[in-house]
Amino acid sequence: MHVLGTSKRRREMKQLRTQKRLVYLSIMLILVLCATAIRPAIVATASDGTDTQAFLTAARSFAEQAEAAGGHHLTAEPVITVTSKQIQAGKMEVTMEIDAMSVLNSGPRDAEPVLAGKLQYLQDHGTTLSAAAKKAVEDDIADWRSTIESAMTVPSEGCFSIKVVADVRIAGNIDTNTLQVYVDNGPMQSNFIPAAQFLKDVRSGWATVTEAYDSSASIASAASAKGAVAPAATSSSYNRTIAYQYADRWAKDTTIHCDSATLQNTANWNNIQYPNYQSFYCNDCADYVSQCLHAGGIPTTAMWSYCTNNWDRAGPLMGYLKDNGYITYVASRLDCKCGDPFFFEDKDQWGNPNGVISHTVFMAYNDGKYTYYDAHTSDHLRFFWDGTYSLYFYHYTHVIY
Repeated sequence: MHVLGTSKRRREMKQLRTQKRLVYLSIMLILVLCATAIRPAIVATASDGTDTQAFLTAARSFAEQAEAAGGHHLTAEPVITVTSKQIQAGKMEVTMEIDAMSVLNSGPRDAEPVLAGKLQYLQDHGTTLSAAAKKAVEDDIADWRSTIESAMTVPSEGCFSIKVVADVRIAGNIDTNTLQVYVDNGPMQSNFIPAAQFLKDVRSGWATVTEAYDSSASIASAASAKGAVAPAATSSSYNRTIAYQYADRWAKDTTIHCDSATLQNTANWNNIQYPNYQSFYCNDCADYVSQCLHAGGIPTTAMWSYCTNNWDRAGPLMGYLKDNGYITYVASRLDCKCGDPFFFEDKDQWGNPNGVISHTVFMAYNDGKYTYYDAHTSDHLRFFWDGTYSLYFYHYTHVIY
């Protein structure tokens, strides 16, 4: 009886251990599945079978750092697309497009530098401003409050083009210790800079309290000069939301070249309403911006309509808009708001503006920390812009129609 009882107890103990092991494995499986649901793994393999996981991981890490540098945080996993890959001289180079959804970090709205500076100006000078100037400053503050509130609650899209480079060992394995990330900040031609420099530029591009203060002073001065007249300055005919939604709808990043430097894919354009793109080969920036402005409510005229010189050339477009009271020049990109165009002027050999307006783009997002624009030739959707690209002089404008 003692021997039989011992054997029975051994069988029971073995069964108990097996059950515990099964329970443990079940729990671990559930945890793995939950973790996968919360944060899906980014896995892709290049066409030649080479695993690009290390490069994709570096891309995701960059996306997180880029949003943090702009005072934002991701609201969903970034969509990362490998656009090219090459191995040469012992190095592997992978280029990728990153689409990231994010919101501005939450906090006291009026503590944001762009609002703090403007509110301080109103507090310092509100009692001495003319009625027109005070109203202009107050309207601007109300607009920024709405912008910041939306930025903190409604996810917005931002796109980055990056290149990741790493050494390849003799055995064909990637040396992850040599991974280096570069970011394209070139508006027309690709210009990859080290990610560390890019992130530094993002942080230094935040609007400061002083800049916001000076912006309000400029707004007040302009309003005082105009007084109660100039209805174009106070009209609300222009619908910025419709304008930038049109811009987003008809722009998309591409890797297709129309010449050695310019990226263009007319398949992403509004070919039904504006079919004559062949006449703007590699030169559609102004036509596209004109479309956006017209979608927002600026009316066509005999001097400004599809395929006219003022419509489809950057320099004449800027002149037409200014001369007819549709835009005003502003001091910095802070006052170039969502729905505003801005223009690129070439520089001479000494680095001075030479009078040639060669490019224009459309501001699609500006919360005082992050700014994105949409553009054609080169085609960009929500392209990050900090104004540090040094080949051009920039004319920032604000629509006042």
